[in-house]
This record gives sequence, C-alpha cells and structure tokens, in this order.
Amino acid sequence: LDHQNLLEYGFSEFSPVLVAAKGARVGAIPVRGGSLDTVAVGPKEDVNSVGRKGAAPATLELSDGPVGAPVRAGDLVGKLTVTDADGFRREVDLVALEDVARASLPVALAETSKSLSPTILLGGALVGAGLYVFRRPRRTVALPDPYRGVKE
Repeated sequence: LDHQNLLEYGFSEFSPVLVAAKGARVGAIPVRGGSLDTVAVGPKEDVNSVGRKGAAPATLELSDGPVGAPVRAGDLVGKLTVTDADGFRREVDLVALEDVARASLPVALAETSKSLSPTILLGGALVGAGLYVFRRPRRTVALPDPYRGVKE
C-alpha cells in the first residue's frame, strides 16, 4: 500500500513537460563571414523535463560564440543547457535550422572594415601626428656666443 501512495503522490504532484521540441527555434547564434549575421538554432532532439505542477519552467541557456560560415541546416553549432527549477542541468546539442552561405567579397570587406576601422583610424592618427612633429620646419633660436668679445 505504501508504494501505491508514493506513485499516486508522484503523479498528482509532478508532470512531464516538453521544454523544447526537436527542430524548434530556441534562439540564434552569431555567424562570422556569412551572408546573414545570425543563424537560427534548435535542439537536435526533444528536451523533456519533469517538474512540480505549477513550478517555474526550466531555463534555457545557449552556448555563445560565433560560428564560421558556411553553415548548413542540421550542422552542430553549439550546446543548449537546460536547468529545471530544482537545479538539475542537462546539455543538448544545438543544430542550425537554416543555411547561411559565405558572404560575398563586398560584404566580407564591409564586415572586416567595421571591426578594423577604429584600429585603422588610431594608427592613421598616430602616423599623422608623428609626421607632423618630425617634418615641420624647425625654429631657430639665436644663442649668445660665449666667445664673443674674447681676444685670442
């Protein structure tokens, strides 16, 4: 009879929850050198959890960090960490849900110039300041001749 009460308690207090379905979008990850800035991602498999009825839902955390283009739908691109209300953690593979092609040359150059422009501007300013200081005309100052008036 004890085991029956325990089972009834478990089924009355807890319920299974589908946290994220296989292939459902759970977020986006940045893409380096791609025709798109981000790629939509989802879990490789269904993510289920068992929780107390009425408890807070599980939290999802994507592994951060850009992936390099090209990206094909179904490519493994990171990890999804699922934490339930009791602190139990589970990691699931994240897959790309769409294709992202490699950026064309003009787009790649524009993207590179965005990240390099502060460096180029600072370098140009330093070179310009150096050229100004070293190439400007020198001012000459007449110094008193210590030997003036001395006879040999």
